[in-house]
Amino acid sequence: MQTAPFYSLFRGIAVEDIWHDNDECQIGQSIATQDRLAGQDDRKHCPYCVLHNTPRDTRIVRRR
Repeated sequence: MQTAPFYSLFRGIAVEDIWHDNDECQIGQSIATQDRLAGQDDRKHCPYCVLHNTPRDTRIVRRR
């Protein structure tokens, strides 16, 4: 689920400085709540948050 954007001075398990906005993102979850700062701070958007934010087609398609 999308949340307000946040970043941290600590990366958690990320390998670069990024911001997050989805509570299903494991990288964002690795950042302690007290270490989260509101906003984006000119960082890249977390690619895993982007994936979680992208609508998916959930229709069942039967193959013949």
